[in-house]
Amino acid sequence: MLKSVRLYIPSIAVMILSSNIAIANKNYDAGNATPLRQVADLIDNQITNIDNLFKNRLSLYESNSIKSNFITKDKQYIIVMEVPGFDKSQIKVKVNGNKLFITGNIEEKNKADYSDNYMNKNFNYVISLYEDVDQANISSSLKNGILTIILPRIEIKEQEAREIVID
Repeated sequence: MLKSVRLYIPSIAVMILSSNIAIANKNYDAGNATPLRQVADLIDNQITNIDNLFKNRLSLYESNSIKSNFITKDKQYIIVMEVPGFDKSQIKVKVNGNKLFITGNIEEKNKADYSDNYMNKNFNYVISLYEDVDQANISSSLKNGILTIILPRIEIKEQEAREIVID
């Protein structure tokens, strides 16, 4: 008896859905909409709203992300970063060991009549430097929202292999 009930319920659902053209066809007159179609439309609208929420969130993230480019030349490496809205006092470029640290931070608090508005925008990059970078002569400049970091290259002399005598 239980097996026949399990087969019977899905069969009824298929018959109802396939026999009602308004349910299967989205191009229907809203005045003739069935309650099941209205529920399906409500669910579709909610899913679309959720998709739009994440779509807008992702586009906001992409538009605020820092775009960068690493250029290799014979005598130098060049890092170019788009950092609109930042000034020199809000960006730090540091070298420690074989790592280059690039950070930027903007914090602003605007007082309005009835509320406080906060804006915080930051980025943090850590780049491993090649061994041929002349760390003592790294330079950087900021112009029109473009941060340019020049990493001069030095010639690395290959050391000759030295044989170690075994005692």
